[in-house]
Amino acid sequence: MYLKKILFILIFFNFKLIAFAKNESLYIVRGDGEYPPNEFTENSKVIGVHVDLIQAVLKKLNWTYKYESYPWSRAQLMAEKGDVDAISYIAPNPERNKYLWFENSLLSQSNFYFWILAKNKDKIFYDGDINKFAQSISSLGLIKGFYYQDIITKSSFNLEYSNNESTTLQKMLKERMPVYFGEYYTFDILLKKEKMRKYFIHLKPSIYVSRNYIAFSKKLNKSKEEQQLAQNRAISFSNELNNFKKTPEYNLILKKYNAEE
Repeated sequence: MYLKKILFILIFFNFKLIAFAKNESLYIVRGDGEYPPNEFTENSKVIGVHVDLIQAVLKKLNWTYKYESYPWSRAQLMAEKGDVDAISYIAPNPERNKYLWFENSLLSQSNFYFWILAKNKDKIFYDGDINKFAQSISSLGLIKGFYYQDIITKSSFNLEYSNNESTTLQKMLKERMPVYFGEYYTFDILLKKEKMRKYFIHLKPSIYVSRNYIAFSKKLNKSKEEQQLAQNRAISFSNELNNFKKTPEYNLILKKYNAEE
């Protein structure tokens, strides 16, 4: 009798997993900033490499979804509390690893550089020594709410935060901020859009490469069953994502946004 009961529970649980796999509906959030070519708005619609990639994988899984934009700090809090299923364009760190499953759901990689006004290229030098560079400039611009690696945050920079890249651009044009530290494609596309690209240069080499994921909430304040389903969901998405990256369709998405690797 006891064995029959155990068998029934296992069959019931497996049935629920199969139903989940076929009928799952995900609630995904993102920060509401403009980050071309990966996530940005055009005609009031969020598009980009990440968006197309997530949509393609969910279609393969036969999952439906809702995808919404919120201020970045709020989006992170929603994922931490388990109010949403996943959050996109997020990099892992020790704190986030406590409440998010990153698995191997890598969406893109971003090279981060120091940016300066081109007219200052003979006044501002970077030779690879971070601490020396930090002491040579009055401030370093960052974006509020973003995660930056220790090489930046634990160096001796006087850090100045802005709400977004557009505000940073205006500060630099008015020479209120000598150096901005940011992801290449996002700032490059913004400068081209504003017809300002020729006025800025990025200092080589890049400081580091950020790995950008879609991460799934661990639902820590939910039931054990919901937590297990959350992990299964993360694993299923990761497996399908990495299979999709081997197809011609993936390269077409990169080509569509001029983001070929």
